[in-house]
Amino acid sequence: MDHRPAQSIPPVRPRTPPWPFLHLAAYAGARRRELLHLRWPDVDLDTKQLAIRGSASFIEGTTKSGRKRIISHDGSTITVLHSQRQMQADDKLKAAPEWRGGGDYVFTTGWGGPVHPDTLSSLFPILIKRFNQAHPNNRLPHARLHDLRHIHATTLLLAGGVRCHSLRHSPVRGRAPGLRHGRG
Repeated sequence: MDHRPAQSIPPVRPRTPPWPFLHLAAYAGARRRELLHLRWPDVDLDTKQLAIRGSASFIEGTTKSGRKRIISHDGSTITVLHSQRQMQADDKLKAAPEWRGGGDYVFTTGWGGPVHPDTLSSLFPILIKRFNQAHPNNRLPHARLHDLRHIHATTLLLAGGVRCHSLRHSPVRGRAPGLRHGRG
């Protein structure tokens, strides 16, 4: 059985703006604000690693744990990041003098500004709904954008172990094995 996170991403054409973000959300297990804070200097395409250093907000923030973490990636994720860099360069050429990018962000609007976190959270159920309307016999379940993080954790569990450091989850004591959010 193949437990790849991409099976849970609503299908979006790979050359459209949400695809690289959704791919990275599923394969990195990072929080949406951490990915929106990601800058190109934090991405090393040669060593296939990225550094999660902060969290996007209207005031620069740190990661939830306050520590950076390095995440290694497979070739398909690096290909997606190469494509994202090219799409961003194309957007910059199209926007010309209206380009607002200045923070070296990996994920930006079409004119280079930072993406508001709620934009992607609101878009995710719309993508699922559109997919389900187009494919009534192959429907995706209701999901939130944050659920891609859970899918990543589950994939790691099914692969034989969880690297809590990649998710920055603290070990849970006194509960059943597995990852949980303190709810429940």
